Amino acid sequence: MIKGRVVIFIPEDAEPPAGLWDMVDSLSPVAITDVVRSFSDLNKQLLPQASRPRPIVVVLALTKGDLERLIEAHELFENTRLILVLADADVDTVALGHRMQPRFIGYLANGFADITAVVRKMAGGSRLTGQYLRGEGHDYSERKRHR
Repeated sequence: MIKGRVVIFIPEDAEPPAGLWDMVDSLSPVAITDVVRSFSDLNKQLLPQASRPRPIVVVLALTKGDLERLIEAHELFENTRLILVLADADVDTVALGHRMQPRFIGYLANGFADITAVVRKMAGGSRLTGQYLRGEGHDYSERKRHR
């Protein structure tokens, strides 16, 4: 059951990182996912509409320049649930990233497993998180039956 909407922003001059498309595919049971590559497309996706839920936005800031441009446009993200993906965990980069007030900061070097788990939880599909991270699911109803 689809419960959420996810907008993934990758700067147009950046190559989509390995694992990104797997994340997009894994989100399809719980969220409608759109990948955008320009600020104008991002702006269109984030315009508030009464008929659409508040989106979860995953922003890839693969360079410090990308992050600085995103900070300049921070008002775009005011009514969103922002997840920021940084290229590295450098102290200055992370400090800049916090200026955007994200709900979660992930790092490209760590892959997309944590980011996918956070997006699934935010979209209301937390029961599937264990399946994605470990390749198996937990049947909590089974445990309740044996109490």
